[in-house]
Amino acid sequence: MTLTGIVEKIDDGTAYLTLEDKDGEVSYATIEASKLTDYGIGDGDRFQLEVRGDIVFTKIPRERPTDEEIEKIDEELDGLLPDSLLKKLDS
Repeated sequence: MTLTGIVEKIDDGTAYLTLEDKDGEVSYATIEASKLTDYGIGDGDRFQLEVRGDIVFTKIPRERPTDEEIEKIDEELDGLLPDSLLKKLDS
């Protein structure tokens, strides 16, 4: 069985996970955070979980947005936040 998951948060040594199977069924779980950090998985990371007699975690690398996606986000923010507000924040 293979699931895709995300670490929603880590609090006091406990990782809170959202898991999704191949059919789109969502479930929630908690696990000792140290078990994830052994695989390089931390807060906000996505991962694949395989159950093959034992449980194996594989971190899914974060994808960097493309230049086009960054430009689109920047344009959307420009529409939402007037430049005058941003100038006040820089001061």
